[in-house]
Amino acid sequence: MDFSRAFVIVAIALVVVILFNVGIYFGYGRKNSRNEYNDMIKTMKQMRNPWKEEDDNLQELSQRVAALKKDSSITRQVDHETPPQEKQ
Repeated sequence: MDFSRAFVIVAIALVVVILFNVGIYFGYGRKNSRNEYNDMIKTMKQMRNPWKEEDDNLQELSQRVAALKKDSSITRQVDHETPPQEKQ
């Protein structure tokens, strides 16, 4: 009697595991699941470098500041130059 109860419990557990795996298999076949998979990959990449977006923004800001400094130094040189004197 104990053997039959154990067999039934093992059989039920095996059916549950098989149904769970079949559900996972068909779940990945749907279009929405692929989007979730891509989202998971995107999240994993973001976990490698969590401040990548901020670093990129700071890099762009520093480049713009350097360009502004370069432009302002050129403007200062032009402002400080004396106009050529006309000969009389």
